[in-house]
Amino acid sequence: MYIIFYLYQKKYIKKINFVYRNIKNLINLLQKLKKD
Repeated sequence: MYIIFYLYQKKYIKKINFVYRNIKNLINLLQKLKKD
């Protein structure tokens, strides 16, 4: 039971990191557009 939870948590954290990176990239793009 605990191992399943651990694996699920790892997958979930990966997903969050992925989304976080995408949001950061989006913010960087928006800032570049504002500068131009």
